[in-house]
Amino acid sequence: MVQERLESSRIGRVLISVGILVVLGAVFTWNLPPSELAIRTQPAFQRVTLASGLDQNWSVFAPDPPKSELDFEARIVYGDSTQRIWKVPTGDPFLGAYWDYRWLKWGEIVTAGIDARLWLPAAQWIARQEQDAGRRPVSVTLMRHIKPRSLAGPAAPQSTVDFYTYPVPGATDGPPA
Repeated sequence: MVQERLESSRIGRVLISVGILVVLGAVFTWNLPPSELAIRTQPAFQRVTLASGLDQNWSVFAPDPPKSELDFEARIVYGDSTQRIWKVPTGDPFLGAYWDYRWLKWGEIVTAGIDARLWLPAAQWIARQEQDAGRRPVSVTLMRHIKPRSLAGPAAPQSTVDFYTYPVPGATDGPPA
């Protein structure tokens, strides 16, 4: 087997050791507090951290964790007035977490409203997915579900906000072309 040959050769063990050191260096530098050392070392490991998903930021836990959870969905309206709720795709329970993370992060960024320039491309992409499946949407409305978190007592009820509506150009009631 290739793995056994790699592990049993001297050069293979050196390559594995270097790989482990690079990953450890990436994790260490990426989690440094804002400082001159972080500014100088993080660019060297940026490709490794982004490609491996190690670009996590632990500030979510302290000193001020988020007070609410945001979920992203889209309401798709068709020419016959029927509707469907689109949800961020999820993968299988075994390896899905690695795949899901990117989708959930995308949904989080779109929903948070930090950059409204993402709303139109997100809605267009969802409309295109529907069209590729042979459906004819007339509009796509992006929705933000806000679930307040409470450390003491019951949490406030969830609220839903429609934050962007995209009227699909050229939408008709007829069958797909």
